[in-house]
Amino acid sequence: MATPATNAMPPRLYLPQATSNSTCYLPAQQSHYLLRVLRMKPKDVVHVFDGNGGEYAAIIITADKKGVELHVDEKISSLMADSDICIHIAQAVCASAKMDWAVEKMTELGAARITPLTTAHTNNIRAPIARWQRLSTAASGQCGRATVPVVDSLITLSDFLAQGDSKQKILLSPRAKQHLSVAYQSAQPAIFLFGPESGLTNTEEEQCLSAGFTFANLGTRILRAETAALAALAMVSALSD
Repeated sequence: MATPATNAMPPRLYLPQATSNSTCYLPAQQSHYLLRVLRMKPKDVVHVFDGNGGEYAAIIITADKKGVELHVDEKISSLMADSDICIHIAQAVCASAKMDWAVEKMTELGAARITPLTTAHTNNIRAPIARWQRLSTAASGQCGRATVPVVDSLITLSDFLAQGDSKQKILLSPRAKQHLSVAYQSAQPAIFLFGPESGLTNTEEEQCLSAGFTFANLGTRILRAETAALAALAMVSALSD
């Protein structure tokens, strides 16, 4: 297997078609990144990951105006093993820039799936799902994850609750009486639901209760909508260690 010429960590690229001992051509954007930004050349080494747990060393065969051709070697151990916990974040959408940042950080902190929600207090907010999926993919590459969280299409809270799910379900609310550390069954798959900054309506909270959600808080502080999920993911990670 090819090895880097220095001790620097090779760049990581998302390449879903990667398999051992194969040849792959990079999309234009990734080719531009390697050639124009990183100034890489033939015989340089990169790491590619398929988003489903597979990571591979690869060597650049050709690099020219047509793009970059890679030879993918055997599977290697990922830079960072993905968390054993499986947390699905259902998040009421917030302002675009805040949601962009939140999706990146949810990915870095181990969210397994992200579902953007519309609620009574989130009308007329844009939901650029394709961009959020790109941000999640890029964040996975940057932080060393071997998997990429799915960013679902925008859905109403009512339709999301109607889907039903066997996982433990927790609505995070500052009005809840019990702490997340008490409500969460450690190391078990779960859905964490977060409302908008102005909160869910009483009717929406009742719908969540009827759908089997337990209410929990994150402590005495009132967190912003874009940081509450990050605090919950960090807390769950600490509880599961």
